[in-house]
Amino acid sequence: MEYQNHESRHVFLAISVVLLLTCPLFLPVIPQTVTNIMHHKSEIWHVFTPNESYMAFAIGFFLLFLSSLTLFFLDIKKMSIFISVLLVLISIGCFMMAALPYKTLGDEGISFKEFMSTDVYTYSWEEVEKINRIDMEDKGFYDYEFLFTDGNKMSISYNGYFREILGKLGNQIAVMKIEVVTVNE
Repeated sequence: MEYQNHESRHVFLAISVVLLLTCPLFLPVIPQTVTNIMHHKSEIWHVFTPNESYMAFAIGFFLLFLSSLTLFFLDIKKMSIFISVLLVLISIGCFMMAALPYKTLGDEGISFKEFMSTDVYTYSWEEVEKINRIDMEDKGFYDYEFLFTDGNKMSISYNGYFREILGKLGNQIAVMKIEVVTVNE
């Protein structure tokens, strides 16, 4: 019996090692893929994943890693199983929280849901008052900040995904005559 318990402990160590090695490979891909699956529609140019979602996914992976490591170090007993199951449930909560926020730009307008919020904001292009292009010279990148007529705002970092839709955004800005202001920080 002791021999069987000893072998099953090593399975959980192997699971921990696999999670530790695969997390850096999957972390850049999984949050964006999940957000796209949940929120993409044909009229949307792109679904952006907020940075907080990547952090929540990383915490979820880390909790899964700790869950299997707990079963390895504390043997497979009632208390370690309870702790492990609790960590798995918390990691599922992290994954669910990470999948909900999004930012979209599309033909109809802009829509977003912030991290840890239940409010979904949807604006037509007519409701965009101004766009600030925030130039961060010292960091070598910039953000786009969309200001809406109700005083709300949304920021998107310029990256490869944003570069793909920049032409469509430029056309929409020209058609709607939206003011774009460059702000140096």
